[in-house]
Amino acid sequence: MSQWLEDVHAIEFRVDLLTATNWVTTAGIQLAHLRRSKALSGNARLPIIFTVRTVPQAGKFDPADLQTHADLVKWAHFWGCDYIDLEITTLSKEVLQNLLTFNHNLTGTHTIIGSYHDPSHKHGWTSSTEFGDLFKSTISLFQEHDHKGIVKLVGAALTLQDSIDLEVFRSRYPSKALIAINMGPHGKISRVLNRFLSPVTHECLPAIAAPGQLTASEIIQLRQGLGLD
Repeated sequence: MSQWLEDVHAIEFRVDLLTATNWVTTAGIQLAHLRRSKALSGNARLPIIFTVRTVPQAGKFDPADLQTHADLVKWAHFWGCDYIDLEITTLSKEVLQNLLTFNHNLTGTHTIIGSYHDPSHKHGWTSSTEFGDLFKSTISLFQEHDHKGIVKLVGAALTLQDSIDLEVFRSRYPSKALIAINMGPHGKISRVLNRFLSPVTHECLPAIAAPGQLTASEIIQLRQGLGLD
């Protein structure tokens, strides 16, 4: 594990990739195993991103199991996860409001990542208002609950132009905590240009977790080669 965690700033715990009948019990056990392994590898303080990714958003979790989804998000707080991913179009507005209130009332720092993934290229970064509207509504939700959250928007690049459009979008929100990347080979450049919690893989892992994903070392080398760092 020490190799996998080289040059990274957080580790993502993908709950949806587990095999479970009792999701809360299984997730809690596996999270404890992850923390032990993290400590043994000398990375005890590395933050954990708790993620329940649904099928329509390039994950494995049933989008209809809304109660379990919300329960897992609450348990992620009790388990002390540093970052908690929250799909902003899967759960209802009322549930999102309740979860942000729940977050606000708890002791400790649990940063919400309001996320949206568009793996089928339904929306363009500049040709539609979808990404912009989602960004603004998520920021508004955070502000309403006095929460310094993060917005994560993921598209799919069919051409290089899609990633150019993404950078135009990113330039509109330079001071915000924004993760914005494209999936696919044409989206690799967006992973290099994104400077905040870019999802990465490692050379030792058997497969990448998403189309176009790069290793941390590849991103570092490319950024240095382009004079970005």
